[in-house]
Amino acid sequence: MRWHIDHLTGLHNREAFARRLRHARSLAVRGSVVLLDIDHFKVVNDRHGLQMGDEALRGVARRLSESLPHDTVLSRIGGDEFMVFLPDVETHAAEGVMRRCLDRVKEPLERLDGMAPLTMSGGLAAFDGHGIDDVFKACDIAMDAAKQQGCDRILMIPLYPQYAASTTATALDAVASAFARMRNQPALRTVRHFHDHPGYISALVNNISSYWMKHGRPDRLVMSFHGVPRYTLEKGDPYHCECQKTARLVAEALKLRPDQYLVAFQSRFGRAEWLTPYTAEVLNSLGAQHIGRVDVTCPGFVSDCLETLEEIAIEGKAIFSMAGGRDYHYIDCLNERDDWIHALADIAAANLLGWVAHEPSTEQLVRSRERALALGARA
Repeated sequence: MRWHIDHLTGLHNREAFARRLRHARSLAVRGSVVLLDIDHFKVVNDRHGLQMGDEALRGVARRLSESLPHDTVLSRIGGDEFMVFLPDVETHAAEGVMRRCLDRVKEPLERLDGMAPLTMSGGLAAFDGHGIDDVFKACDIAMDAAKQQGCDRILMIPLYPQYAASTTATALDAVASAFARMRNQPALRTVRHFHDHPGYISALVNNISSYWMKHGRPDRLVMSFHGVPRYTLEKGDPYHCECQKTARLVAEALKLRPDQYLVAFQSRFGRAEWLTPYTAEVLNSLGAQHIGRVDVTCPGFVSDCLETLEEIAIEGKAIFSMAGGRDYHYIDCLNERDDWIHALADIAAANLLGWVAHEPSTEQLVRSRERALALGARA
């Protein structure tokens, strides 16, 4: 049974596409992901029938397959939506590839006489192994639900304290992709970063201090941030600088001397140079120096995940111990701490100024609706 095939178009289905992305992540393959859908496809089905609609889907699939590079992963993930993975293609190059594909799709399709040319809309995002498919899906679900509830204003807070194109900007790309399929779009505000927000810094400091109150202080504190390729810094990403500022503010609040803490970067993939020093090499060096106790915290993650619980808490301890280190402690992320949740609420409130004040009353909304109906609006 060909469980991985979309039987209408012969392309990969959603499950196969997700599997190929996971495989790409395991090989540290980067690239671009594109989410596409056919504009006003419901009109095609309503006007020409489902059989003609199916033929249109097959035609679009053929055009995309013919126009994309041979190593592209192309999938129909459901309905009139397609997803494309372009391995080793950066977003600026992917834009050109997809523009040519969409121009090809606009050309009249064979066996579809009388049908107007089809057009497609799409959203493009960088892929660096962080589950882009899930990000798109979550944004679609959240925004569709909000629209159904009458929401006309959305505040988006990517939970990445330090801004990077591969994290914060990728989340914003997913939102833009979802918006591209909305005719009546809600107003949108976004939070770029909160690496130096007083509430966030205070929560980090309180978290570390609480741990030290119970377990004593270490000889060295390592603040490990998620790594990114070094070329992102050279291209202008502020991520490295924002990580350094977060670490400095935390160290100052903890009254640490420069020789009592280190900043490092974890999760390196591939052979290219990433931001240094690498966390694994730092832990190996500290172990070889027979440092009595090392504590590691991850200020770039607001909640624990695979990169903290396995890579740092387990693998990091093994690296440190095998090099000769004695006492290793991992300090949990902020997770559901009250002070962090209050800080997040403060961040949201500051960015909602002017949006949540002076809301019209139910009576005012009723009168407004009655006036609109009297002027000819449809119920």
